[in-house]
Amino acid sequence: MALDSYLAAHNLALIPRQSSYRAVVTRSPISKGSVIIESPPLCSFPTSSVADSICNHCFNSQVSSSHSLMRCSRCKSALYCSVRCQRKAWNLHHKWLCDGIITNNTNGDYEMLRRVCLVIGGIAKKEYLTDYDVLYETFGGLMDHKNDYSQDMLEYFNHVATAILNELSSIKNFNKNNFTTNNLVSFLCIFGCNNFTVHDNQIFPVGEGTYPVGSLFNHSCYPNAVVMYHGNVQVIKAIEDISSNDEVMISYIDTANTKTTRQQLLTAKYYFDCECIRCNDNVPLMTFKDVDHLLVPASSTMPTTLLLELSTRQRTLLSPLLPSLFTIPTSIPPTLLPSLLSQPHTPLTLLSQHLSDLLRNELWDIAAGIGYRILAIYILCYPKYHPMIGLHLYTMAKCFWNSTSGGRTAVEEAVKLSASARAVLEVSYKDCGKINWDVINAIDDLSMMALKELNI
Repeated sequence: MALDSYLAAHNLALIPRQSSYRAVVTRSPISKGSVIIESPPLCSFPTSSVADSICNHCFNSQVSSSHSLMRCSRCKSALYCSVRCQRKAWNLHHKWLCDGIITNNTNGDYEMLRRVCLVIGGIAKKEYLTDYDVLYETFGGLMDHKNDYSQDMLEYFNHVATAILNELSSIKNFNKNNFTTNNLVSFLCIFGCNNFTVHDNQIFPVGEGTYPVGSLFNHSCYPNAVVMYHGNVQVIKAIEDISSNDEVMISYIDTANTKTTRQQLLTAKYYFDCECIRCNDNVPLMTFKDVDHLLVPASSTMPTTLLLELSTRQRTLLSPLLPSLFTIPTSIPPTLLPSLLSQPHTPLTLLSQHLSDLLRNELWDIAAGIGYRILAIYILCYPKYHPMIGLHLYTMAKCFWNSTSGGRTAVEEAVKLSASARAVLEVSYKDCGKINWDVINAIDDLSMMALKELNI
């Protein structure tokens, strides 16, 4: 089978597992920071909010100063970063969208189903799609959970499927008999519980994609791998050392939520109850049930002055450990969780919103202080080398660098935080393309400026 060979080439294997149907395991040890596997999408498209600023095929947002994104000369809508991307998109789907043979409905369900049918139906030129045989075989084996969808949703899917079949029937050489409405409803069900949101180097959504290989990996609320993107190519990176025959697990949702919220999100979209180590409260040095108290929603936050005063406790604990906490095998301070639990509660969602407001208003000193409280919660919620921690460390470094009252101490803090941010993000961003590595370069630039300020 093409899939077995594809996985074996990456030292992976797919094994049956009663609790989760199947699991992807390693056949040799994998070091943290390693690329576990890369795979292209069967189909992908940008979100409407960024479609006018990124390549509509590869999602590249960076072009040289002398070279801007090229707009399709016929429809004046689709944008591409190169002739190569435009040619690929043309032969996979845009030829029919551009000619107006198919209505250019921007609804995500219509868009994805339309493109998948063009590929699977033999109209699109498969030589323009990398690893098609693997993607096709894997997509056909994904669970659709059709019996778990509501009747209203299935009726909606039936409406979409019927409309797409009618559209595609007008295309020359498209054999409508290759599909039934029921086939297409199954495809839509697969999309609903398997598709991925494609994100940029700041973890902001830029597109949606059908990644059959990525869908093979099971979920954990405390994963040992993370999903990254090099344009629209999906990259699974190890964020912990993974032993031979261990399962590789990613997270399907943002895990900075309570167990109750996580279970609700997973059940509603993916139709399973999570039994990972975090949900089973089985991680040493901390009790995730207690961590949940830091994530419980609340209607209001505490006054900023009190929040800053309390945040100094987390800074006192964590600052002396930087950057060693992220550069050598250092344990999380056992007093970190008790220090948070002993203080008045402000949930992470409100803290994050408060920080965003402070950053927008360039109140760097206050933002820097509150940043340590958020960092403490992140360290307890996410694996140590999760990109969310790295990006937050970088944000904190910028806050201290821009501080107007911290003096030399603030600059020294910016140096430590920059080193920590680099150590974390190098694990998840290395070998994921220039756009991701540009974040590392920006961190290095900040660090060099700070060191120069300190005359080091």
